Amino acid sequence: MVVFAPYPLGETRVQREAEVLVKHGYEVDVICLRLPGSLPVDQYKGMTIYREKFQFSIGWLKSGLWHKFYSYLFFFFTAAFRLTWLHLKNPYTTIQVHNMPDFLVFCAFIPKLLGAAILLDLHDLMPEFYSGRYNQKKSISARIILLQEKLSCRFADHVITVTEQWRQKLIRRGVSEKKCSVLMNVADENIFHPLPQSCEQSRDKNGFRLIYHGAFVKRNGLDLAIQAVDRVRRDIPGI
Repeated sequence: MVVFAPYPLGETRVQREAEVLVKHGYEVDVICLRLPGSLPVDQYKGMTIYREKFQFSIGWLKSGLWHKFYSYLFFFFTAAFRLTWLHLKNPYTTIQVHNMPDFLVFCAFIPKLLGAAILLDLHDLMPEFYSGRYNQKKSISARIILLQEKLSCRFADHVITVTEQWRQKLIRRGVSEKKCSVLMNVADENIFHPLPQSCEQSRDKNGFRLIYHGAFVKRNGLDLAIQAVDRVRRDIPGI
C-alpha cells in the first residue's frame, strides 16, 4: 500500500483494506507520510509501516496549489525510492497505490517492469475535486489534471473507485469496463453495530429513514438524491 497520508488513521479506507488483507493471510507493507514523533519503521496489526519524513521551508510554497503540488512531488520520489528498494529485496506480487494524487501510481514503475501487478485506488476523482475546489474547469491546469488521471489509469493493471457513478465517469473517459471496479467505503462491523434496542426504536411504522455518510460536495451528486426524495415521497410515506 502506498498512500500520501499518515498511517494508521490518516485514511480509513486504506486501513480497512490493509487489515482485511492481513486477516486473510496476506503480508502487507504500507508506505506513508511520517508525522513528528512517529517511528520511521513500525509494526501495526500484523503489517509493516514505512513512514517517509516530509518537511520543507520554502516560503512561497507554504500555501495554495503550489504547496500541494510540491508536497505530492516530494512524496512521489521518496515513496518511489522506498518502494523500489523494498521490491528488490523481497518482490511484491501486488502494489496498491491510493490517490490523491493519481500520478503517485508511477512510483511503482520499476516494480511493474519486474512483474508486480499495480492497482490504482481512486478515493476521489481529481478532475472533479480540482474543479470543485478551485472553480476551474477549462484551464490549462484542469486539462493537465485530467491528462494525468488518464495516464495513471492506463498505467495501472486495474482501477478501483468508490461508487458506480465515478466508475461510469472513468469509463466515459476511456478506462475499460473490465479494468475498473467499485469497492465502496463501508463501516467496520467490529466497531459500528446496531444494539438490539436501537433496532426496535428504528422501526418507525410511519417513517422511512435514509442516511448519507459522505462529504457535502456537489461532485458526490447530493442534488440528485434530493430530487429523488421529492419524486418518491408520495410513494414512500414519511421518507
